[in-house]
Amino acid sequence: MFSTDRFWGTISYVLAAFCGMLLVGCRLPKREHFFLRAVLSCIGICILRYIVLVYGFEQMHFRNEFLRLLGLSTGNLLVVGLCFLSLGVCFRANVWAMLFCSTAGYSLQYISRKIYDLLALALPSLSKPMETLLVLLITALIYIPVWLFYFRKANYVGMFQKHKLQIVIAVIFVIFTIYINMFADTASRNVEDPRIRMYQHIYATAMVLAVFIMECSILAEKNLRSERDELKRMIEQQRENYLQEKKNIDLVNIRCHDIRHQLREMKDGIDPEAMQRITDAIDIYDSRMETGNEAISVVLAKYSLYCAKHHIRLSCLVDGEKLNFIPAHELYALFGNAVENAIHAVRQLEKEKRVISITEKTVGNLMTLSFVNYFSGELDFEDGLPTNREENHGFGVKSIQMIAQEYGGRMSVQTRGDMFILNIFFPLPLSAGN
Repeated sequence: MFSTDRFWGTISYVLAAFCGMLLVGCRLPKREHFFLRAVLSCIGICILRYIVLVYGFEQMHFRNEFLRLLGLSTGNLLVVGLCFLSLGVCFRANVWAMLFCSTAGYSLQYISRKIYDLLALALPSLSKPMETLLVLLITALIYIPVWLFYFRKANYVGMFQKHKLQIVIAVIFVIFTIYINMFADTASRNVEDPRIRMYQHIYATAMVLAVFIMECSILAEKNLRSERDELKRMIEQQRENYLQEKKNIDLVNIRCHDIRHQLREMKDGIDPEAMQRITDAIDIYDSRMETGNEAISVVLAKYSLYCAKHHIRLSCLVDGEKLNFIPAHELYALFGNAVENAIHAVRQLEKEKRVISITEKTVGNLMTLSFVNYFSGELDFEDGLPTNREENHGFGVKSIQMIAQEYGGRMSVQTRGDMFILNIFFPLPLSAGN
């Protein structure tokens, strides 16, 4: 017999669980006609669950309550299993990815439902429409932030092969929770004290929340490791860039020296004004700030031509010899990223604000490098670091931070009005600080 309550209950249960799993798996590669596959899968799961529940377990005459609850729990487990299979229909994913998404997605649905149950104990007189609205509101308040902060930019590449044990544990916990909760929930209904039901909901929520946190920690660890690997790869790539840039600058300096020597021999036959223009042009190409560190000097020489062309005043007062304990390519990456970000900030400003200042201050064995420039507009910060919407922007600042931390230092960013200040603190070796 058709049951309206069972029908709508099945739809809300399946839809919440399936949407939770799709949310977790949103970054997996999708199959063709993804939305059609998802809709048809969800409809199919709803139909099967309703048939099994209403025309299956409820029509069976169990000998005792234990078998009845066991059957109903199996019906709920069937939904998780069907959602698990549907993930393979919607995404190009292996078994481990499907297990991760199905357990994490079901955990989301379970947590949101238990929070609703707790609120329903405090609000027993809610009408059916208000109950539905409350369920939707709680689900949205949980699903949306979780998607924004955890799964929207998730990187699953190589993750599942390294965390099979944790995924198996999550699967076992979810299955255990489905069965144990059905028995505990039924037992608590027969107890007059409402606190028992409240404790049961809290306990069940805590169990599933622990599973979800474990899976989120796996993902967070994977994303952090992937980001660090990418930063290391980018910094290591700077080794070749540094060597090539140094070679180019050395070649330019040699050519400028030769041209200047030839001009001295020809100066009597060249117009003085023309001679001055040629000399000024050569000086720009041959400009070189001596800092006591080859890598820093290469960075400054690399960007000095661009700064001169765009009327950007770049000054550097740094005793680079103190930083010789850092490999040249890493120092090249650090200064290069800092100067490039500063140029990006000032190049569109009025001429009097196109200023980039690099200074160094050493007190005892602590060196402070300060990169100061003007900026316009609003800065967005994430975890204390400036970001913007440009693709891969922010990796430069993160690479600076990683290099500083690699040598026992730290980095800080602050703004004062329209001035941007990047400070890098390094503890110097005793020989460097003296």
